[in-house]
Amino acid sequence: MKTNLRLLTTSIFFLLLTTTNSSAMPTFSDAILSPFRVVARPFVWWRHGYENKVDEYKVEITYNLELDGKPLAVTRAINCEIYEGRLRSNRDGEKRLTRRAQRTVNQITYKIEGTGEVLILPIPGYCDIDSLDVNRKDKEEKPNQKKSFVRLSGKWIPSFSIAKFSKENPDQIDRIERIISPKYYESLNARIKLKSFEVQNSSNLEVLNPEVENRFLWIDGRSKSDKKNPWGRYKEEDKGVYAAFGVFIYPKEIWSKIPKINDFITKAINENPNEEMLYISSNEDKWKGIGIEEVVKEAQYYLADLQSNYSINRYFGENGVRGKTEVSLLAKTVADGYGIMMRDKDAEFGKGWTPIKGKEKEFEEIYKKSNYRDYYHSFTFNEKENLWEECKDKKGFLVIQRINDAQLINIRKKAYDLDSYAWNSKFKINHNSYNTEGSLIYDKNSKSLIIPHANSATYLQ
Repeated sequence: MKTNLRLLTTSIFFLLLTTTNSSAMPTFSDAILSPFRVVARPFVWWRHGYENKVDEYKVEITYNLELDGKPLAVTRAINCEIYEGRLRSNRDGEKRLTRRAQRTVNQITYKIEGTGEVLILPIPGYCDIDSLDVNRKDKEEKPNQKKSFVRLSGKWIPSFSIAKFSKENPDQIDRIERIISPKYYESLNARIKLKSFEVQNSSNLEVLNPEVENRFLWIDGRSKSDKKNPWGRYKEEDKGVYAAFGVFIYPKEIWSKIPKINDFITKAINENPNEEMLYISSNEDKWKGIGIEEVVKEAQYYLADLQSNYSINRYFGENGVRGKTEVSLLAKTVADGYGIMMRDKDAEFGKGWTPIKGKEKEFEEIYKKSNYRDYYHSFTFNEKENLWEECKDKKGFLVIQRINDAQLINIRKKAYDLDSYAWNSKFKINHNSYNTEGSLIYDKNSKSLIIPHANSATYLQ
């Protein structure tokens, strides 16, 4: 009897866990299992602990922008919710008091009059409350007094996005264009420019509705809250596959300062003097056994920032694009190639490197040229030709495109429910077609090195 009861309890508990966050809307399984949730709740509390919403407060955000050459002020109020409880620690198994604040929305949307497009603005800070002293022996804590909002520093550079919709269906997303290059905002023809932004810890405005504002949350790869669907509150018509592809194109002044890459490319050019576009692939026999794998690895590490991981979110920042202040191993390596860096003895690679005295200005100029986002070129998918084509007018943008037939882009694995993953496909550049995986391309005319490795797909089901 005890064994059967234990099995039943365990089954109910896991059913509860597997259905808690499955959808933003109730499903048939939700209705069937709702009685079990009520029964299982005490067991969840006993095993893992609990959290309850205890308070909330408003924050007002104002973005002062220039859009299409005209001034635009967007002022909105968001909600900060405060949760308190007692949760079991995975580290030592002890239950401790918890207190946290979270935003109910992670984006602000603004519909652009006349075009039907939607401007997507990141929340420029986070909710801030009194912290807990989890080591207090009496296990009690003073009530929270602080209700504020920490504005991101002036060094933060936002990543604005514009959602474009299908001509046939004005509410169906066609693609999203996301600004990722800090230099874009400095250009004369920039469509969007940030003049300033302000936050205040109160507002008379009605707070934004998460069902509306979090529609495009999936472009950042994940949600901030385990209380919501991890991919936001997208609509039924948003379901499908959204893919992004691009290449990094570096001038010689950058790639030639990375020794392994410079030595390999120089040798490859000398051995293939008649090729205008030199395609170097680890899948071709002519390049195997001569260090191509190591060269591709170096290119991905320094020039495509794959030391983080493959997701678009990690490539370009969750809601902002870091600028001149970003710690850049690429900048240090390039500067070292020009002989203007001093290294601390026995320091780890890249750490303890500082400009030689008197070379600070030279290093600053190199730093400005060494943000990998500035060298990103986005592509759009041509379903008729089944390949990606360079989007000439979108330098500095990440283009996330709705794909009608996901099989055309050769997704590597089956997507379950909601997923984000890398994939392999073909692309065309300078009138030639290439495969994306494990390859480099050298353009003899421009002396530039092309690294085709920035891809991601998101499946909303």
